[in-house]
Amino acid sequence: MSSSLRDWVEDLPWMMQGVLFSAIRSCDGPFSQDPCKKVVRAVRALVLKTAQTTGSFGARHPKTNDLCDALTDLIKHHDDYPVHFYIHLVHAIEVIGYMCPQPIMEETSGVVWEEVYLEAVAAMHMTPETRDEMMERLVDNPRVHVNEKGFNEMDDRLDLEVKP
Repeated sequence: MSSSLRDWVEDLPWMMQGVLFSAIRSCDGPFSQDPCKKVVRAVRALVLKTAQTTGSFGARHPKTNDLCDALTDLIKHHDDYPVHFYIHLVHAIEVIGYMCPQPIMEETSGVVWEEVYLEAVAAMHMTPETRDEMMERLVDNPRVHVNEKGFNEMDDRLDLEVKP
């Protein structure tokens, strides 16, 4: 069965997929050309395949200059957005920055998403996570180990008990 997710997303642990899905919906309220809308469209283009060839949901990849301007404006004016929305978007940008294959980033946006994540976190006076810290936090199950590709795999030697 085919999926609407890009292949690289399907290969991620489910916790990371959930982080990406939380940023698929844009912020309610801002006008259609608000910087946050452009950034969310770019995230959708990186995460989802689309059947749409027109419209604003994310069928078109934004031009790199437009996206860079939108990212700069979003980060500069992050206080204008609900913090809940902004943090979901920043966490999705983190997953993209650390996990999205470079050719896909170049094909869809040309933006270095890891740098965007670092700038977005700095704007909120927070300490960024390293890739390893993110991998540990977004483990699907606390009883997993990281395989050679850097993804979590269930340790089938564990005998999990079901409590009554």
